[in-house]
Amino acid sequence: MFQIHTLLISYQNDMKRLPLSNAISIDEVYLNMPGCSYALVIYDFISGEPIDILPSRRDSVTEQYFSKIPMKLVPHPLLI
Repeated sequence: MFQIHTLLISYQNDMKRLPLSNAISIDEVYLNMPGCSYALVIYDFISGEPIDILPSRRDSVTEQYFSKIPMKLVPHPLLI
């Protein structure tokens, strides 16, 4: 399990956020680490590629993350 944690954290630290797509998928990944039980992974729903990884699924983290994305970078959503 430790190898998965190490890989995820190193991936998060090295990863640059990709542009948002018209359809995103959000998944929670259980980490069981001190101060961070779950990470939040944002995927491109169409391609399945990860867009970004947040260190926590808590509202304080996700609200701050999404509020910092300029509206001009947010594509029109697809309604599925």
